[in-house]
Amino acid sequence: MILAMNSINQHTHTWCGNNNIPSYFVPSTESTNSLAKKDFQPKDLIAVFLSDHQTQGRGRGTRTWTNATPGATLLSTWCLRLEETPQPIFAIRTGLLLWETLQSVWPQIHWAIKAPNDIYVGDGKFAGILIEVEQRLNAISTFIGIGANINSAPNHLDQKTFALASHPSADIADAWPAFCSLLVKALFEIRKDSHRSRLTSREMGRLLEGLRLYPENPVKDVLNDGGLILKNNDRLHWNEL
Repeated sequence: MILAMNSINQHTHTWCGNNNIPSYFVPSTESTNSLAKKDFQPKDLIAVFLSDHQTQGRGRGTRTWTNATPGATLLSTWCLRLEETPQPIFAIRTGLLLWETLQSVWPQIHWAIKAPNDIYVGDGKFAGILIEVEQRLNAISTFIGIGANINSAPNHLDQKTFALASHPSADIADAWPAFCSLLVKALFEIRKDSHRSRLTSREMGRLLEGLRLYPENPVKDVLNDGGLILKNNDRLHWNEL
């Protein structure tokens, strides 16, 4: 069921307000990460920035994020105040927590992880993550940009996409509050030990499970420092992909 109430971003903004989470919505912005970096107040442990349209949506490196019909795509940045500088595996763990949250809420969908920062269903891209960290005075803040195709997906000539609403059994309207609740809970958990430098055995196993669900997965094994052994036996770090 497609959300009939406002846009997915306005709906999320309303959910945040109902749950006492600082949240900011604008109809259009350059990018929610840029907006968040300008306006996030580190006195807050968490805050969410949302928009229905990005004019300069960014992905990792030089990539861009293109949204479909305004309001149909989740365009969000989830800000956390951290006590210590996050380690490189923080980004890996963030992708894992998004994958596990989606699995918990919509277990009938075969979610996959595409390293380093994407969530797929089959060969169609559903979501991307962009993480940035800043230190201002004594405050360390991380900005977790999540773009996800909810009610529709942009048409790319060079890339297949997947929208949550295209799955016949995805009841978005009823399940969205549960998704937001579980995502926030997971973000608070990862906030507690953002300084951790090694993946746990459970995390490595779950990451490998998620990676193997992606049809073109090149990864054979995941190491506890975020290193990868590829199927051709080459080694590199997750963030080098």
